[in-house]
Amino acid sequence: MRRVLVTLTTLFLLAPLGQVRGMEPTLFEPVPMDGLPAEVLDEATCQPIEILSPLAADEYLPGSVTFAWEPVSKECLEEQGIEEAVYLVQIYKIKADEETMYDEFKSYGPAEDRELLEPGKYRWVVSLLAGEPMFSSEPDQEPRFYIIDESVQVPTLTSPVGGAWLPEGSTLLTWKGEPTISRADVCTWNVRYAEVDATEWMLVEGISETELELILGGGVYEWQAQCETYWARGPWAEPELFGIDDIAPTVGIAGSTPLTVALGATLQFSGTAQDLESGVASLRFRIIQGSTEVLAWTNAASLGAFAGSAVLPAGTYELQVEAVDAVGNTTTATRAVNVVVPTPTPENGGIGGNPNGTTVVVAQVAAQTAPVQVAVSVPAPVQQEEEVAPATPSPSPTPGQGEVAGAATDDGNTGSTTFWWWLLLTAVAFFIIWFLIARRRDEDEQQK
Repeated sequence: MRRVLVTLTTLFLLAPLGQVRGMEPTLFEPVPMDGLPAEVLDEATCQPIEILSPLAADEYLPGSVTFAWEPVSKECLEEQGIEEAVYLVQIYKIKADEETMYDEFKSYGPAEDRELLEPGKYRWVVSLLAGEPMFSSEPDQEPRFYIIDESVQVPTLTSPVGGAWLPEGSTLLTWKGEPTISRADVCTWNVRYAEVDATEWMLVEGISETELELILGGGVYEWQAQCETYWARGPWAEPELFGIDDIAPTVGIAGSTPLTVALGATLQFSGTAQDLESGVASLRFRIIQGSTEVLAWTNAASLGAFAGSAVLPAGTYELQVEAVDAVGNTTTATRAVNVVVPTPTPENGGIGGNPNGTTVVVAQVAAQTAPVQVAVSVPAPVQQEEEVAPATPSPSPTPGQGEVAGAATDDGNTGSTTFWWWLLLTAVAFFIIWFLIARRRDEDEQQK
């Protein structure tokens, strides 16, 4: 009886040890591929296996694909009494949103290369194999990846292409293409884009039309499009570059403020206009007096420097130089201009020296190798009238010339003044006549 009790006691004490070191642990129930229950993980050092590659939406041409994952920790293996880790990799192929087992294999390391020659969409999961799969990767870590179907045609990118520059705001990407070469199918389109030198693509999937509108900031971008059929994805189109220009040109006018020339002299001006993105497409020149545009002309693209000249009537003006880049961004520089009137002299024919009353304005702009000339006729400045001295009253005509004395003069006095002058002259005339008659009488009496 004593021997039986010792034997039963020994078996009772050793039984748990045998279970711990066996292939079917009792601390954890066999775990399905969607991971361990959270309450079990909280009590152990074992965690779900982390997948390294392929990751979600990775793509491969038919050939070798490397499946990689983080190995189960040594502490977990010791805790479970597992001497050597053996992993089970299971690969599922997805067709019409239904999964079927495509392949599975065992691996003794944290990475394995396999040949997947058939194009299609796949999902995979890895588990630690200890009698049954356990410590599997979590569902959200079971990425879908693609083996490219080379029978799916590559779309043709149509716009923007070739490094085109576009204005800031809405950007429309367009492309064209057919789904497959060998069988009838329908494409849904995927587009990815990124700034040049960026480390990650921005991916837009499931586009039904052959266009995509984006709102992008300034920078240089590249983009690609891809056809995805019901079964697989086709190759990406070769990337195309384009730029978003959100910076206006810089423009400056050289010289002092204001630019001052004498009337008749040629106004000379120069400056620079630059745009480091889409480039300066045109230069617009305007000369304004008040609210009136006196002269305006446009020059073609500039290589960075410009120069111009103009002959203007006397006055104060404003010179405006507007630089326009290839996408329409504009910058305007202004400079005051004074055309000074010299002192009038007989040699210069008066103010402006132009007796014909008009001034011919000629402007010339030099940029690159082809100057642009503009000839405009504008009214000359109004000449000032010379001051006229007040008229001097003409002397009275001499009596006996057939005119009434005092009738030829009218200095603007009142009628009363004219009457008194007339009365005085009449009295003098009568006095002279009386004097002559009296003298004649005296001579006659002396002769008698």
